[in-house]
Amino acid sequence: MDREAIKTDELKALYLLNNMHGMYSDKLLRIYEHFTSFADAYRADAKEYYEAGLFVRKQTGEAFDELKRRENTLLHRAESFGRQGIRLVSMFDEAYPKRLDNIKDKPPLLYVAGHMPDEVRHTAAMIGARNCSEYGRTVARMFAGELAGKGVQIVSGLAYGIDIEAAYGSLGSAGESYAVLGNGINICYPRHNAEAYDRMRHGEGGIISEFPPDTAAIGYHFVLRNRIISGLSDVLIVIEAAKKSGTAITVGYALDQGKEVFALPGRIDDPLGYGCNRFIKEGANIITESKDILDYFGIGDEEENDTALVTADMGENERKVYEVLGMEPMHIEKISANAGLDIADTLTALAELESEGLISSPRQAFFSR
Repeated sequence: MDREAIKTDELKALYLLNNMHGMYSDKLLRIYEHFTSFADAYRADAKEYYEAGLFVRKQTGEAFDELKRRENTLLHRAESFGRQGIRLVSMFDEAYPKRLDNIKDKPPLLYVAGHMPDEVRHTAAMIGARNCSEYGRTVARMFAGELAGKGVQIVSGLAYGIDIEAAYGSLGSAGESYAVLGNGINICYPRHNAEAYDRMRHGEGGIISEFPPDTAAIGYHFVLRNRIISGLSDVLIVIEAAKKSGTAITVGYALDQGKEVFALPGRIDDPLGYGCNRFIKEGANIITESKDILDYFGIGDEEENDTALVTADMGENERKVYEVLGMEPMHIEKISANAGLDIADTLTALAELESEGLISSPRQAFFSR
């Protein structure tokens, strides 16, 4: 975004106010309600804020005055956004997500790299424990991959554990993955997830934040971003959650927003199963396969018919091989055993299916749809 991209005084004022220390969405919305214009709010002096009860502490007024002294610096920084692939989407823009319009304390301003989730496509958020089990990792990646393969958009928080597995699962199925950050959009946190971050912001989905670029990752920001994760989605999927878990906060947001919650049941002696089992006892839907979500969206039968159409003109061996393959890569020997074919016939069928673009080989000797 260059300076010309801040096309109105309203957006300019909103951007500047958003950069004031401690100026979160709830306060921005109260300010807009009082002044009915961010431009008028920015032009006001601290005294008007105190009289309206919008400022209480002396330090807040001082921060407002300091913001005005930083105006040129902040606008100069905005000139680099375009080179970084960052754009601003305000609540006044047509591009603003309709799914967020009615959530509590909706973010008046979003920073976006890549693109936003398609408004008309089914979208699922997937969350869970950062310190998840290998089982949780496998299930999260598998479910996200299968859903993405059916056209479902996946939203997560790009955290360790379940979040990043969901991201890689959807990206691995040529799907689109979206991450909502608890820090500035130009910061990949944690850095370990840089590959997924880069892929999402450069065309395979998008990165979204309500916090200005360069904002550090702090605990409270992650609590706030959770309402956007659930808000952007049609359903929330929980894969593993401990007794004391931030996941419960996101589940609460989802329920407040009228979203359906699905939880993977866990063993009763597994601490990572406690949260999901509690959510189920309290009314969450049980998820044991991705078809549970597809059925909720009403696309299961349609996809089964699509598979039938794809296999209708196949030779017998190609059909057998295709039907045993899924979104998770499978080794040739397992494909051969499951299809009831010898290795030679399996290899021939795989070569034919791959040449027609119906399957792919993500790594040597492994194949998937």
